[in-house]
Amino acid sequence: YEIHWRDWSSDVCSSDLPLQDGDVLRLGNTFFIFCVRQHSSADAEVAGLLGASPLIQEVRAQVMRVATENLPVLLYGETGTGKEVVAQALHLLSRRLGELVRANCAAIPTTLAESELFGHVDRAFTGAQSRLGLFRRADRGTLFLDEIGDMPRELQAKLLRVLEERSITPVGSDRALPLDVRVVAASHRDLQAESEHGGFRRDLYMRLSQLVITLPPLRARREDILLLFRHASPEAANLLTPELIHAMLTYHWPGNVRELLALANQLRVNGPSTEILERMYAAPDATPPEVTPPPSGLRTPWPSLPPRPPARPYRLPTPSKAELQYLLYRHLGTVKLVAEELGCSRRQVQRWLEEYDLDADNYRRAPER
Repeated sequence: YEIHWRDWSSDVCSSDLPLQDGDVLRLGNTFFIFCVRQHSSADAEVAGLLGASPLIQEVRAQVMRVATENLPVLLYGETGTGKEVVAQALHLLSRRLGELVRANCAAIPTTLAESELFGHVDRAFTGAQSRLGLFRRADRGTLFLDEIGDMPRELQAKLLRVLEERSITPVGSDRALPLDVRVVAASHRDLQAESEHGGFRRDLYMRLSQLVITLPPLRARREDILLLFRHASPEAANLLTPELIHAMLTYHWPGNVRELLALANQLRVNGPSTEILERMYAAPDATPPEVTPPPSGLRTPWPSLPPRPPARPYRLPTPSKAELQYLLYRHLGTVKLVAEELGCSRRQVQRWLEEYDLDADNYRRAPER
């Protein structure tokens, strides 16, 4: 879908612009997001997976359904959508006795990958001392393999053997050691397509994809943006203005939840600034990188970048008493028209009137000359 900006006070809005899923509506300084609930799910409480959108509710329900299974789980999602959070939730709900061990396959040197994963024995190579490896550290627990699409193909074959035989052979040893490890793998790439074109072993993909969970991008669940922001930093949430909320709800969030958390920290530490608005409004008009996961019951079209809303001052300057009186005379005491000219809400105008001890009713007629 596309995000359409609607301003009901404008003559542009008419019956030929029906509401669409994801539309952001603004009435004064109140924002609404129109959502079409295309499916319902048995929602569940899962630590770390916050949100009220149908998509995140479905993710929580999926996590609850597969947590106690002993099968591998494959997580799909763009960078920053919370794949590690889901892996941790799966481990906690599985009640496995071992620990959750994390491994970033893209960060492991190719020459040391086998030793890192499977360990090695004393004198397996020059100066080597016995090492457990990630699999043995995760025994009776969960091993989270992030960015598994970057794993070298020669290592993929050995990983497949471990998954099938449920045992490992450390480097330098000729004895297989039994293991009880639940593997949770994650990728932002389409492993199904890569397996069909030789970029990823097809047999390993089939083994890993028995249970698939797709994490939606933040732009697909805009109704969760402010909730996540307030949870990340209540202090930063108190600094939000209508214009910044405006920008946040229509921004395409290429970094997803991770970028949202970074914004909360920036606002908390440095305070409000026009640079934040300028950066969000100046985002390039390009469709964000697309992730095309295999069918998993949670397919959702990635929306294109929404139209940029009109720029307005980040902080509204306070008018002087004389300026406010002039506007009241000009609009014959109509607070709504004064607010429109100042680019603020009627409530803000009322606050200024109270501050200057002015009564709009006294300006219902033109001043005598």
